[in-house]
Amino acid sequence: MDSRSKRIFIIGSGPSIAKQNLNVLKNEEVILLNGSCILIKQLALKEATLVISDDSFIQKRSRLLNEVLKYVQESGSKIRLCFSFRVLRAFLKEKILLPEGAKIFLFEELLPDVVVQSQASLNIYDYKQRIERNDVTMKIFSSFDKAGVFHCGSVMTVGIQIAAFLGYEEVYLLGFDIGNSNQPRFYEKEGDQVRSGLLADYETGILPFMLLASAWFMKNNRKIFNCSPSTLLPYEVVPYLDFGLFSNE
Repeated sequence: MDSRSKRIFIIGSGPSIAKQNLNVLKNEEVILLNGSCILIKQLALKEATLVISDDSFIQKRSRLLNEVLKYVQESGSKIRLCFSFRVLRAFLKEKILLPEGAKIFLFEELLPDVVVQSQASLNIYDYKQRIERNDVTMKIFSSFDKAGVFHCGSVMTVGIQIAAFLGYEEVYLLGFDIGNSNQPRFYEKEGDQVRSGLLADYETGILPFMLLASAWFMKNNRKIFNCSPSTLLPYEVVPYLDFGLFSNE
């Protein structure tokens, strides 16, 4: 895989996406996570990267996925598919047809190790002091191309690792709400909602990972912003940036 721009937008599935003006993404490089793949059709994107790490998404949203991939096939959109091996097995099991010409990239999915989980006990300010003393292990980002992708409670953590590995200088997160995960995702309707485990994994997976990600981006002179106007993740960890600003460029 390669990057063709200095910035990338990673789109999650949080309810806040429904309130964002996403038309600007038509001219941007994007990574779509799980159900946000519907934006390929809704925005008529000419190209996109789709990351799926959870095989349960394939099983529960095969109709949505088939709809999107059919559009990709008929429209000729360019798509890069990034799957874990268990997702590829789910594709085969569900007999989902992949678009002709789609580029497929497989990654090994690893569980977070004790280095990551141990960071949960640190408050944000203590953590920043450890960064300044160069006392933070960056194993999660330094071993990507040798070992695989660490899944830390959200597919967003996978997307961030991919964006970092590809060398993007600026990474913008959308739909990374977390705190309202009991509400329908932006592409879901009331009564047709798949249960989310984000809140259960926040303290032991998502927050520790985002602390590490923030540290890694800072130490490598790169930028990462959370464009979700409502989020459980403190803006002291990943600073907020109003996505509406891009409409004025």
